[in-house]
Amino acid sequence: MNSFKFFLTVASALAVAPFLAGQETDAVSENIVEDEATVVEAQVEMAAEEAVPAEEAVPAEGEAPVAVPAENVAPAPQVPEPPKSPAPTPEQRKQLEIRLLNARKALLDAELGLARARVAESLAPRNAERARLETETALRMARSAAKLSEIDAEKRKLDAVAARDKARDDLALLERGNALRAADLDFKITRAKQELTLAHCSQEIEKVKTAEQLRGLTPGALGAQKPYRKDPLENGKLYISDRRVEFNGVVTPELAEYVTERIYFYNNQNSEYPIFLVIDSSPGGSIAAGYQIIKAMESSKAPVYVVVKSYAASMAAMITASAERSFCYKDSVLLQHQPSTGVKGNLTQMTEQLKLVTEWSRYINDKLAAKMGLSYEDYVKEMYKNNSQGDWTEFGEGAKKWNWVTDVVDTIDEASFVRADRNVAPNNPPVVIIRQHKVDERGKPYFELPTLPAGDAWMIYDPNNLYRIGA
Repeated sequence: MNSFKFFLTVASALAVAPFLAGQETDAVSENIVEDEATVVEAQVEMAAEEAVPAEEAVPAEGEAPVAVPAENVAPAPQVPEPPKSPAPTPEQRKQLEIRLLNARKALLDAELGLARARVAESLAPRNAERARLETETALRMARSAAKLSEIDAEKRKLDAVAARDKARDDLALLERGNALRAADLDFKITRAKQELTLAHCSQEIEKVKTAEQLRGLTPGALGAQKPYRKDPLENGKLYISDRRVEFNGVVTPELAEYVTERIYFYNNQNSEYPIFLVIDSSPGGSIAAGYQIIKAMESSKAPVYVVVKSYAASMAAMITASAERSFCYKDSVLLQHQPSTGVKGNLTQMTEQLKLVTEWSRYINDKLAAKMGLSYEDYVKEMYKNNSQGDWTEFGEGAKKWNWVTDVVDTIDEASFVRADRNVAPNNPPVVIIRQHKVDERGKPYFELPTLPAGDAWMIYDPNNLYRIGA
């Protein structure tokens, strides 16, 4: 019985030894489990032998029994028999079987743990690789998220810039559209004014043509000739005789020739009675042509008077102010300004041309400034004092105040006609004072001016660019 307990204790120790000692080699674990099972089986067999009484020896199968003579057999020594262990009870057998099953279970558990250890050992590199890949994936995802965040922020920034630029473009387009509409309206207004001017000029041309046609009529057709007057102004009424010269449109060399020829004709016909230069409307023109008319007026023995019925600007206003006597209505308009010119050539040529134009301009303007009681410098300052662009405009009374005209009249009596005799002034066709208007590529009408000779310049008021220099 004591030996049974010993073997049982050894088996139990062997069963738990691998778990208490930690990790062992695969061969040792297998041997220990096998030894444990062997020990348990041996204990069971020993217990069974102790429970069975001793029997006689039985010869092995196939052997004949050996007979031993009785006399040859020595009597066996009398050895006291050891006390026999009691036979295991069914309960003990059951306990042994349970232990055997537990030992086998432990063996299976050991094998399972070993298999798990082997699987864990084989999976360790894969788990490490998996952990590494998961870490790298998480890092990439974090970097991608940060990059996406930057891209989204940049997109929002670009969207904001695009929205701002679009708003600016829309505002610029709106302002440009408003400017275009305003320019179109200004163009239409300017065009309407020019059309009115053209209509007025056409009427004046018709008047000139009619007057030229009337020059061929006899005195009987018009009634008795009215007497000439040395002083044509009486009680605010101006009497204009047939010694009149039409002065309209741009002052060109052709107009200067037309006017001076008639001044000479009427002066030679009679040097006692005045000659009338009648200006319905003139924006001015060539300085040289105007100077030619002024010199003809100054050299005439008969007094040359200028009458402004409507409008005289620039060179036409200069000619008016240069006359011995000049007349206008209260609502007639006169305008003075500095001349403008365009010069070309090399530097010496341009300097010479500018010097010549300046001398001509100073000669005329110095005389006008002296007549106004001003120096030339004060005269120029007064121009810009009255208008920021230097276009000094006055109505009849203001023009008289500054000695641009000598008299302001209430009415004018046109008593002129040409007698059909040898004393009639040259009946040439009227000078094309305003040439036939043209239309440019934008549909804007204009009048083409002749090209002036070297040294000459235009002194003309033309804010709407109605007059342009031809080829």
